[in-house]
Amino acid sequence: FSSLVAILGEMIFIPLIVLEFNPMGAPVGIGSNSASTVADYFNANAAVVFNKVCPGIAFALVVGNVWYAFMAMKLAASENRMDVTALPYGINTPAGFLTVFMVQLSIMFIYNPRLIDISPEDFADKTWKGACAANFVGGLFEVAGIGIGNFMRLNIPRAALFAPVCGVGFLWLGFAPLIDVMREPIVGFIPLFLTFTAFFAKGGKGIYPSWLPMAFVMMVVGTIIWWSGGARHDTEKRELNERHKMEEFVRNNYNAYTGVNKMEGFVTLGFDYVDVKYIAVVFPIALASFIETIENVEMAHLQGDSYNVKEAMLADGVGTCIGAMFGSVIPTTVYIGHVRHKAAGARYMYSMLNALAFFILLMSGLMAPVFYIIDPVSIGCILIAVGLMIVQSAMEASASRHYPCLMIGIMFLVADMVFFDHFDATVRVATRSIGRMKGVMNMAPGGGIMCSLIVTAILCDLVDSRFGRASIFCFLACIFSFTGIMHGANYVYPDGRCITAVGTSDSDFYTTDLGELTFSLPVKATHLSWQVTDGKLHDVGFVPDYEWTYIVNDLGFDDPFRCTPWTRDWANATGTGAAPPQCMVCGDFAWGFAGQTPAYSTVAFEGAAGGTSYGKQPAYNPSADPGRMQAHPYNEGWRFGLAYFVLGLISLVHLAFGKMMGIEPIMDNGYATPPVAPDKAIVDKVIHTSTSSTTS
Repeated sequence: FSSLVAILGEMIFIPLIVLEFNPMGAPVGIGSNSASTVADYFNANAAVVFNKVCPGIAFALVVGNVWYAFMAMKLAASENRMDVTALPYGINTPAGFLTVFMVQLSIMFIYNPRLIDISPEDFADKTWKGACAANFVGGLFEVAGIGIGNFMRLNIPRAALFAPVCGVGFLWLGFAPLIDVMREPIVGFIPLFLTFTAFFAKGGKGIYPSWLPMAFVMMVVGTIIWWSGGARHDTEKRELNERHKMEEFVRNNYNAYTGVNKMEGFVTLGFDYVDVKYIAVVFPIALASFIETIENVEMAHLQGDSYNVKEAMLADGVGTCIGAMFGSVIPTTVYIGHVRHKAAGARYMYSMLNALAFFILLMSGLMAPVFYIIDPVSIGCILIAVGLMIVQSAMEASASRHYPCLMIGIMFLVADMVFFDHFDATVRVATRSIGRMKGVMNMAPGGGIMCSLIVTAILCDLVDSRFGRASIFCFLACIFSFTGIMHGANYVYPDGRCITAVGTSDSDFYTTDLGELTFSLPVKATHLSWQVTDGKLHDVGFVPDYEWTYIVNDLGFDDPFRCTPWTRDWANATGTGAAPPQCMVCGDFAWGFAGQTPAYSTVAFEGAAGGTSYGKQPAYNPSADPGRMQAHPYNEGWRFGLAYFVLGLISLVHLAFGKMMGIEPIMDNGYATPPVAPDKAIVDKVIHTSTSSTTS
């Protein structure tokens, strides 16, 4: 539940990123929708989330929980025992966050209402259906994991298998909520205290009675403190510190959504709204999903409940696909928690009750007011517990010699947060550390998922002197780097199209969803991607001519139409409520304050309202303004491809050297030493159970 609340919060919030955090009353539409405001697009998206996405999630959770309950009943019957605990099934938390920011946000940028004539309803609908299509494809990838899942488990170091999910658990489930706690200590410290006494004390069983739902207690305590005025700061996502506004949000959402269900059975999946390039994003998400399934099924094996991993993968994939057909955009999976449920004495019925509870909550429309009633900081503390459990399990299941490699894998996910914060509210480059920005820009594409897996695998094999397999991973990384799947900081397609963030000449030369499927080459940019429609190049906008060189002297402030602080006319600021002051180069300034005439801030709106140029100086000519255009758009993936290829050759040299010197590789694949790792008897039992379950 806590994971779902957090993911829904991000899903509701992301339109504000696309709309550059303009005031809610500011008109941002164009053409026939020129009167549509930020609030119109924001509310249309929220309505889709509560009226269509939530019911779709309900169907996915029912399918999976009922399936896992029957799996537990079948295992109990085959082994003639009654202490079998069903695998927990729910939202795939790591993949859920990746879906919101790497898929939904990217689709929203394609249908940016500031750039194309689109109604708020169509904006929300296309984003939703496109994300459903991507989720459906991800479910198919999960099912495909049946064929390769066991192969991957046997041929990828254990720490590498855990690294992507461990990284998401550490960063987005652990670190990010902890930041919120430190923002609001009055609200968050008691729930944080209870996190460790309830979920980590006494060997993970907690010091409180097993019948006491401590996650619910934490949520209630935090919510009471929050509504008592304990929060100090507001955020860009929620009204957190003014009770009358909080009450208004609850009341409005209760009236708007309770008892309302606009679920569409067998949704027309929006494959037309997504591009093939999203495979580079969807595949790592699906990969993370079925890797997480493998990991959590193995954790259940260690507790004595030996489930068929192939059937679990099938349940996850089918549940995700069915959810997508009914409107869900979030993958579902078996999640960490079996150990906790086992200790509490849960059996198969808890899975059935879980399905029933979520079905009622998500189908009735109650999720909307509940979302605005509960305290997000205490919910974050529950996420901290989940995230740190993932990290703890990963380390306990991996050989200690691979801990350094696992930490490197986590760092790729940390880079995702650092990269995200390198942009200002208008999604333009805003950093004080250019060198650091360029580094994390190469680590973060695709959420860092694929890099976390492959690089960790390479390093583990180097530690174990398995140079032959390390070379295979290096050559695989080479292919992935040239195709944008790894290190996808690529700005130019092979045909010379320059990829822009929001599709106009008013954007920076970067991709909002770094990790697009492409073929990375050292090529020169000749035109902007938005200039080509129907196969024709239009003479609109430009890429300044430049001589392609390997060296890029780019300090970050030369990105296209990026006004530097020193060009702002702080002494003679003019315009309607301009903040910050106008740029002395282009005359650009921000939206006016509430109740005043808005000041248009993009070239796309120049000359609007009968020829009046609100956001530009009267004599400003965008076609004669090359001073702010970045001089050298470039690709980075090919450089990593070459580097990995060289590492592959070096690994082969070390393979020959190792054989000559008699260096024995370690062949245990990074399993932890007993008692954590399963012994041969358990492995044989797992294989026997998998075979018999498949037959049955």
